[in-house]
Amino acid sequence: MTARRHFLHVGLMAAALLAWPGRCRAAQGEALDFAVLPLFSGRTLLRHFEGLRAFLQERLNRPAYLVTAPDFRAFTRAVQNQAYPFVLTAPHLARLAEVDAGYRALAAGEPGIAGVFLVDRASEVDSLADLRGRSLATPDSLAVVTMLGNETLTAAGLTPGRDIVLNPQPSHNAAALTVLRGENAAALVWDLTLSTMEHDLRDRLKVIARTSVVPAGLVFLTRGDMPASQSDAIRDALFRFKDVPAGQEFLTRTGFKGVVPIEPGQLAYLDRYLAPARRLLAAR
Repeated sequence: MTARRHFLHVGLMAAALLAWPGRCRAAQGEALDFAVLPLFSGRTLLRHFEGLRAFLQERLNRPAYLVTAPDFRAFTRAVQNQAYPFVLTAPHLARLAEVDAGYRALAAGEPGIAGVFLVDRASEVDSLADLRGRSLATPDSLAVVTMLGNETLTAAGLTPGRDIVLNPQPSHNAAALTVLRGENAAALVWDLTLSTMEHDLRDRLKVIARTSVVPAGLVFLTRGDMPASQSDAIRDALFRFKDVPAGQEFLTRTGFKGVVPIEPGQLAYLDRYLAPARRLLAAR
């Protein structure tokens, strides 16, 4: 089984504890694991999603736990093994979970996902062409932002891995921070990453280019064996979250604009990313 990190209610424990997918929770009854793709550091994920976890727990009247994994691949492999009953993941990986693991897509965050290329504000780099021969920090190569970035670089006449060195990082904010530390000339991150950063750090970065946009944002899914009544209750809670103060704070903090329904087959336009994702997951 693949290791993952549990983030328990901050009133009980603020530290991350290493645990295993599928670990029995017999003493806690009908507990719900809410698994979030490790887009950001564990501390940032906890800060952003604790409010939603608490709302789900109250609304569903069952214990809820915020969980993640050490990296994109460990998380996605766990989803493929149906380790998590309730998942928030990138749209192309949501489509993979639908097709390969029988998950049901419930809703997606707005806006859609796009990548931005960031450099230090004091840098001489002003365009993608200026990155030739330099290094670019990226999220995991499995991230849709990385795939979008590769398409953007290719369209700009740069071959990733040949004309520009790609340095994958554990998360989007980790990639951005390498630029501020002078470790990479630029970083490719999800555009909403900037809204998660401290103002003093964000002000030291500038955007030199953007990728195309994937219309769906992050996608919420439930495992295929979850009863429809429970899945529908989770979906209803997601739509109601915006109406409470914690939901408004969540939207402000993350840059989300809301949550919209996803219907069966709606993510099929992402099928072109399935084969590359499967190859990356199969690699060791």
